[in-house]
Amino acid sequence: MDEDGEYTIGAALSLSDGNVRQARMAAAGLVQAVEDARRAGGLTAGGRALLPRLALLDDGGTPKGLRHALDLLGGADLLIGPYGSGLAREAGEWAAERGRVIWNHGGSADEVEMQPRLVSIASPTSRYLTAVIEVVAGSLPGARVLVGAGTGSFGRAAARGAGEAAAAAGLSAVHVVAPGDVPDRVDADVLLLAGSFDDDVAVLRRLRSRPRAVAAVAGGLREFADAVGAGRAEGILAPSQWEEGVRLRPDVGPRSVDVVRTLRFRIAPGLASGTAGAHVEYPAAQAYAAVTIALRCVASMTRPSWPPPAACAARRSSAGSASVPTAARPTTPSSSSSGRRAPSASSDLPGWPSRRSRSRRKGGAVRSEAVGHPMPTFHRPLRLTIAALWVIGIGLAGFTALRAWNRSGLASAVPFITVVVLGMALTRGVVRGNRWALRVSAVLLGAQVAGVIGSAWQLLHEVDETKARELRRLGVNPRFGVALNLMFSSAAVAVFGWAAARWLTAGPNGRRAGQGPPG
Repeated sequence: MDEDGEYTIGAALSLSDGNVRQARMAAAGLVQAVEDARRAGGLTAGGRALLPRLALLDDGGTPKGLRHALDLLGGADLLIGPYGSGLAREAGEWAAERGRVIWNHGGSADEVEMQPRLVSIASPTSRYLTAVIEVVAGSLPGARVLVGAGTGSFGRAAARGAGEAAAAAGLSAVHVVAPGDVPDRVDADVLLLAGSFDDDVAVLRRLRSRPRAVAAVAGGLREFADAVGAGRAEGILAPSQWEEGVRLRPDVGPRSVDVVRTLRFRIAPGLASGTAGAHVEYPAAQAYAAVTIALRCVASMTRPSWPPPAACAARRSSAGSASVPTAARPTTPSSSSSGRRAPSASSDLPGWPSRRSRSRRKGGAVRSEAVGHPMPTFHRPLRLTIAALWVIGIGLAGFTALRAWNRSGLASAVPFITVVVLGMALTRGVVRGNRWALRVSAVLLGAQVAGVIGSAWQLLHEVDETKARELRRLGVNPRFGVALNLMFSSAAVAVFGWAAARWLTAGPNGRRAGQGPPG
């Protein structure tokens, strides 16, 4: 929380590898939740007006990448965890080491939700297949059950819950195997799948004989019917954390209809092809709920920065239904596209402006580009372009250093070696998105305007004698050297123009959300 009343929400999601499909849906929910809160005028906590902003980083789908992202986001006032139980467990360990609290929307394994530094939104994994068992037990008494579960914490918890539920319902002993070991011809009455999305789909696509009842955790996504095929998906049961079509009395946040409408608009252009179109899926809803409930907790606390987990958990229970009971539903092409409703609530709550006050306040929406990085003007393509430019500069400096050393000795090469060393550090900082590196780069890029003017002048007239003598000493034709410098400086100015254009098009609200000027 800075002096200007900005309240930073940091989040890490697997946007390039791992659970990309669900992570991108969750990202849409996070972005929309922050935008809605800003449009509502922010929140009031401890007597201060706060305007939330979002810094969203890619964790690369690995524990190492997640820890790096969380380290970069360590200065945020509130932290939102990754998607997936494995990464959520890693986030909980990181939070325990740092004394932080992380809001968990995407890791539902029981052992993950038990971690003291995580505040969890979803129902625990052990209840996923329990709901399915309750549905089939009445029609298939004494049925034999086969569970195809992943070997991670999610799969283990799902299988354990299924076994306990089956025993309580009087079904036969449950046999648990990995998804890849499920036979093509299943010798059981009930098949329950709790692997990854791709694992569940692969099993169902190769089945030659289908048991009397089949359920798949992956069926909770609308894309499941397209991935498996309409015929194979017909009649498959799926545990669901959340359903758009279920009408519940809202507790916290804007109206459901407004949330769903804006999320659909965001998801349609924002997700890659094949990620469920404009349909609002449960990962987006869970992420939206995490931000909404967390901000409700912050608004209820005297000191809003880094609230302790016990206080968050207590506030969460009073904010409404944070852990939604899991229910089983049939997965068919028609039911998969049925309307779902986002978590939301009445707005007349402490810290959340009423509907009347919101209508009089100007929205401070965060631009989508303002959510990818602590300095979102420098998005990944721009950072990589700058880094490539610096690598070229390092190469030129290294070549010059060798020439100088061979012709005049070490002393004449030292300035160029220094440029190489500093350039390598700067390039590394740019790739990693360090603020100092981006700011230094912006200044250096902008300064190349003078280089363009000077080099062009010398090519049109005459190369400065001092510079010409230095280039000849290095064995370089003076006009060639100046022309090379003009090309490099021109490229740098073009990149600077790109950064400046991104900053200018962000608008004042986008800049407040984290987009500092290129310099």
